[in-house]
Amino acid sequence: MIELNQEVLPKVLINRTYLASVSANAKKGEEKTYLSECLQTANWLTKSLDQRGANHIEGHQRNCTPARWIFAPRGFKVAPHDT
Repeated sequence: MIELNQEVLPKVLINRTYLASVSANAKKGEEKTYLSECLQTANWLTKSLDQRGANHIEGHQRNCTPARWIFAPRGFKVAPHDT
């Protein structure tokens, strides 16, 4: 099984309490638009990082399977993995 080390991955955290406080104090439409755009960008970045991690796992799982085809016939033991 292949897992990502969560400790070394970049993290994006959205402080919803702070966002609510700042949004409540936003008076102009421009300020509200700016905050909305910032939130959209943060959400996009969070989803992109999650997708990046999923793609890494998928790619590594795909690349590990051919190793069995290459090494097992030559007498090497290849540990099974879950797909």
